[in-house]
Amino acid sequence: MSDEGVHDDNPLDDIFVDGDQMDRELVASILEPYMAIDSEDGELYPKEAYGNLNSKGQIQIVLTAERAKALQGLADSASLGPSAISELGGINENTVKPAVRDLADDGQIADTDDGYEVRSPHLSQIVEKLDDSEE
Repeated sequence: MSDEGVHDDNPLDDIFVDGDQMDRELVASILEPYMAIDSEDGELYPKEAYGNLNSKGQIQIVLTAERAKALQGLADSASLGPSAISELGGINENTVKPAVRDLADDGQIADTDDGYEVRSPHLSQIVEKLDDSEE
């Protein structure tokens, strides 16, 4: 029996992707100008451009960094509470609390049982918003 005329190409193959790989690429492109992460312990090292962001932009970078750590197996979860965001990002906690609520209400981050996190749908929004958040 000949395979002639049999099409093995599935048109859905073009829309099904490796989501983790896509997230890794987007997360890396978001973080590269603003933050470095220690590959051993996950400590965050803000770059100069991080200081040019407003507090909401800094929060988005910290949460994106936590997402990167989770993707690399350096964190059990990508969620952080306001005090952890404050500590990791060097942002006053009194500034973080209303800002994360605003970001969650605007659909730019997710409010989870464990805190706040950046999920896949938020990554593209972050790219757009960071352009606007530089002071």
